[in-house]
Amino acid sequence: MDSNFGIMVYNNAAVSGSWIKPSLMKRITKTPNVVAIKENTPDVLSYYMMQKAIDPKDAVIFTGLGDEMFPFCAPYGCVGLVSSLSNFIPERSYSMYQAAVARDFSKVIEIWGSLAPFYKIPAIVNSIVPLSSFTAKATRNHGPGAGVTVGAVMYIAVYKAAMDMMGLRGGEVRSPLVGINEEEKAELGGILKAMKIL
Repeated sequence: MDSNFGIMVYNNAAVSGSWIKPSLMKRITKTPNVVAIKENTPDVLSYYMMQKAIDPKDAVIFTGLGDEMFPFCAPYGCVGLVSSLSNFIPERSYSMYQAAVARDFSKVIEIWGSLAPFYKIPAIVNSIVPLSSFTAKATRNHGPGAGVTVGAVMYIAVYKAAMDMMGLRGGEVRSPLVGINEEEKAELGGILKAMKIL
């Protein structure tokens, strides 16, 4: 394998139905070319255990749950985030990252708090979409976040609509997801204006 080709392991139990536990991930990161982990656990303790298990000389660990989870992982050494919000408000994500690098966690929480109104819309959309076996659901306890439903991924439609409102091209979601309705778009627009994003 080309030694210049880096691999990021995507540890997303919500989609795969199985969480790669720290002991196994430690072995995986000893593999040549594995340089990073996109850790999607929504559980801070699980993130911390992963962080403690992995030698930082082998791989760095990002939170895959982005701006929502980063403030809780940053104090434990999280070096970065995979941010959905950066698709349309990258400056807020970057400001939060900069504050974490400076160990200014009060600022991190302040920025995170400024994003809280936005998260109301994904929560509403997720709560009204019926549960489904959209992808594999864990039948046993495979780790934090195992099992996914259509409702759990409907937030994608919200981000796409926000991009459209910003003059970017969010586009349509793929089936079986559906876009948010006009009432939800109006509420989203109002929230973005209140946040001085629009």
